Amino acid sequence: MKTVFQILLVLTIFSVTESFAGPQEKTITDSRDGRVYKTVKIGSQVWMAENLNYAAEGSTCPKNKSSNCKNYGRLYNVNSLDGLCPQHFRVPGKEDWLRLFSVLGIKEVCGNFGYEEEEVDACDYLNWKKAVKKLNDAGFNIKYAGEGYDIGESAHFVAKGLGSDDEVIFWADDEYASDYGGNGGQTGTYSIRCVEVKDEDDAINKVLKDVHDNATKLKGSVKTPSESDIKMSGGSSLSFEDIVKVLRRYTPGLRHIYKKSLKGNPQLNGTVTLKLSISSSGEVERIAVVSSTTGADDFDDEIKISMSRWKFFKVKSGRTTVVVPFTFFQEN
Repeated sequence: MKTVFQILLVLTIFSVTESFAGPQEKTITDSRDGRVYKTVKIGSQVWMAENLNYAAEGSTCPKNKSSNCKNYGRLYNVNSLDGLCPQHFRVPGKEDWLRLFSVLGIKEVCGNFGYEEEEVDACDYLNWKKAVKKLNDAGFNIKYAGEGYDIGESAHFVAKGLGSDDEVIFWADDEYASDYGGNGGQTGTYSIRCVEVKDEDDAINKVLKDVHDNATKLKGSVKTPSESDIKMSGGSSLSFEDIVKVLRRYTPGLRHIYKKSLKGNPQLNGTVTLKLSISSSGEVERIAVVSSTTGADDFDDEIKISMSRWKFFKVKSGRTTVVVPFTFFQEN
């Protein structure tokens, strides 16, 4: 398989290169509630090998079922991350995830982590299944808790301090594989994997952050539409909430396309408004660009083609027409 990488991060800190020799598993006990968690050492990091299940105020069980907390851990809002992890552990930041991926050889493609598929262009869609296999072979034990409504389909983990719109590492087990960062992080609830606090963390993470930031100066982003931005009509039972959930799940795929396009057109920005006709099976039957301010027809067409592959929730009958705008912009 031919794989194209925009960035290759080699973690060499203070002349020491981290490596992975196989899972080193132990357990810790949370003194607050007596819960025991498995941990795994990967490189120099010690991660919880289970999703956090501490009953903090505002946290919920997936689908609000207590049995799901036992299997998948609890879901947390990114606005309340302080003091959630057991003693000597903390909520990981972006740099912690970068170190984990680097040690396991999970490469970065166009600012996103995963593996390019042969049948599509680089950066459009990444095969995250291979990356998940590497993580699970290392003992990370990913649990697909979703955002509470899509258990078994996706895993969304918090990365503290990515910014107002980028507080979550999105991982999914389909071809729309994910990256770090995603709009809408302030309103959703997500899983947490705690990482052990170590004295050298700040120094190592700073070096890694500088390397990564210098390599990704063009920071393209896309605003996920809210309910107030969407116009919907038709006779199906799809709700605005259903539509927004799907938009949030697939928006990172549009950001892949935007970042790739910025390489050839650094001034590219604007809003693309599309009209979709969605069948009862959740397939996009028809799609058209209603308006655009990007001035780039090729880019608009790529966005349209990408969205034509999206899958919405199935309903018993009826079709839904949705008009939705996506705004593409560069972060400062």
